[in-house]
Amino acid sequence: MTTCHSGRAATDCILNALKTEYIWCAPARHCHHIPSTDIKVGPDSVHPVQSARVLGVYIDGDMTMTTHINHVLSSCFSALRQIRSIKQSQPSHALDTLVTSLVHSRLDYCNVMSAGLPVGDLQRLQSVLNAAVRLVSNSSSRCSVTPLLRDRHWLPIRQRVHCKLCTLVYRCLYGEAPDRYAFKPTGSTTAALTYFMHQVTSLLEKNNYVRCLLIDFSKAFDKVDHIILVQKPACVCCKLDLFVFDGA
Repeated sequence: MTTCHSGRAATDCILNALKTEYIWCAPARHCHHIPSTDIKVGPDSVHPVQSARVLGVYIDGDMTMTTHINHVLSSCFSALRQIRSIKQSQPSHALDTLVTSLVHSRLDYCNVMSAGLPVGDLQRLQSVLNAAVRLVSNSSSRCSVTPLLRDRHWLPIRQRVHCKLCTLVYRCLYGEAPDRYAFKPTGSTTAALTYFMHQVTSLLEKNNYVRCLLIDFSKAFDKVDHIILVQKPACVCCKLDLFVFDGA
């Protein structure tokens, strides 16, 4: 990590230790094997965290999506409360637009990460969609949401995830797969996160735990060629697999 730090400094991309995180990824049965010591990144020490934010998605150390789901529920229900407060002064098509922009966008963002989650977690996400469709249709909480969703052509959460997965598979089969580097014009945040999770789970098949270091640069990415940022670690013999860059 010291080599990585010095290599960043040589390219005028100073590592921001305050925004640098690292997380131990391991299944629950191997959590007792995880060290509790800090990691040295140059002159700074970075303490491990239970969950880390990667391109807007929260990754838990136990490889669940609990933290991310909690944040999605919080933001979506907050948006629904704000929409409800102005509901009486807005036409129905405006309500549909607001729900699509403020709620659907959050539910659909990198939703392929929800594939394979327990039914209970998917039901928590589905509760947001149920509340949204009842709001725009002016229906009571006792009303069945199935016909309401069908009338507006809103897919349930599980089908939305399957639709995104099918789209990605189709693009891969026909040579239109997005690049895993999210900052490139041909890149995709979903592809980057999917590749990241695939690498972590593959390593967990052979190891008890995996350490993931999430780095942040104090210099704006717009001033540095992204291709240089990808190539520089190899020039300083830093054997890191760079998945994504998050400027947030």
